[in-house]
Amino acid sequence: MRTLAILRPRRVPKAIAPALMILATAALAAWLSGCAAVRPRPPALKEPPRLRVGLAVDARTVTLTGTGVFQITIKDSARKPKVCAPGESWTFVAARDMEDSVGVEVIDPDGLSRGILNGTLVVSSGESGSHTVHGGKSYRGSMEVFVGASGLLTLVNVVDVESYLRGVVPNEIGGLSPDILEAIKAQAVAARTYCFFFRGRYKDQGFDVLPTVQDQVYTGVGGERPMSDRAIAETYGVIAVYDGKPIRANYFSTCGGVTASIEEVWPYDPVPYLRSVEDKRPFQEPYCSFSPTFRWTEVWTAAQFDSIFRKYYRQVYPNAVQPTDAERVVNVRIAERSKSGRVKILEIYTTDNVYRVMGDAIRLVLRRPDGRDSYLRSTLFDVDVQREGGYLHSVALSGGGNGHGVGMCQNGAIGMARQRMKFDKILTHYYRGVKLVRAY
Repeated sequence: MRTLAILRPRRVPKAIAPALMILATAALAAWLSGCAAVRPRPPALKEPPRLRVGLAVDARTVTLTGTGVFQITIKDSARKPKVCAPGESWTFVAARDMEDSVGVEVIDPDGLSRGILNGTLVVSSGESGSHTVHGGKSYRGSMEVFVGASGLLTLVNVVDVESYLRGVVPNEIGGLSPDILEAIKAQAVAARTYCFFFRGRYKDQGFDVLPTVQDQVYTGVGGERPMSDRAIAETYGVIAVYDGKPIRANYFSTCGGVTASIEEVWPYDPVPYLRSVEDKRPFQEPYCSFSPTFRWTEVWTAAQFDSIFRKYYRQVYPNAVQPTDAERVVNVRIAERSKSGRVKILEIYTTDNVYRVMGDAIRLVLRRPDGRDSYLRSTLFDVDVQREGGYLHSVALSGGGNGHGVGMCQNGAIGMARQRMKFDKILTHYYRGVKLVRAY
């Protein structure tokens, strides 16, 4: 039976040992840098910052309860907190006191007034694992109730950024399956970066962001999902920066094959990391081509188009000359396209005037003819006008994509993840020239 000999290490000649050491060190450094998706910059913060989410604005009443024991206190006051039992409903009302000052009237579960208080009331959970509840939704963190500038109530959820993301990411990316984990990670980083960039956006109203599509859709504890929780945890504290500053991390559903530069869509100056990019590899289908809104068609009758145009043109351009009831639409044409092929200026001809709609406002004016006042999916479209007797008979738009088109294409990110691309590659594809760093 043969035996295996123990191989002894060979001695390296002294003359070449330093050179081998240099090569080995360089190779190790290259390997480490290739593995590091996130640059190991020392965190600037020790823990996640707190975000203020405006859950209700200009509300006459606000009702709160808790899934467990909770308490009501006056912010920055030494007064003893009121401890409340699980499920008790406390109502807060904007009311005037004896001196005609507007304050917050506190109504207990029996409907009795506990008085009108000036200042901010804080409602917080009193035990681990329980949450405050508003409008049937549970939220982490605490709630603040105060009188806004209008004399009505504002309700703010004060929550750390990581907990906030747990109630945002599943709503924004959807399709939470393991095969798109890297896309969910990219969404988590984009949403986290969005918080850093837009923090203080509504400072004059007492909060940072809204829980709607105006910022990011936030539904609290009820929206949390295991797969998105994993993506948030695995990208803990990671944000995208350009020149050392958090980027404006805009994102949207589907680009239709190409994203838009920011100045194509909104009246802003160009931003180096928000520029138009092709959503594909050479000679391949776009990453978002599987999306149900990758291509679409909308058709309006003359009556539908006329009604929608009049209604929403007034809302979007309230200070412009408005179409009169006597005017009839005779034509719709594309006056100018942007570099990504999106409609930059749309002209609507009537018997008396020419009305111009520009950029993303086109989506707000030309609502879809589905009876739900839905925004037009995108401005990446062609127009086909049919006329009878010199007047409009119908308008058909054939387009692609869904959303404003600036930043990360979410369905494109999903397509990239399905091609086994990592979250850092996804992010740097859509946000050009950015770096990923840990903020805490």
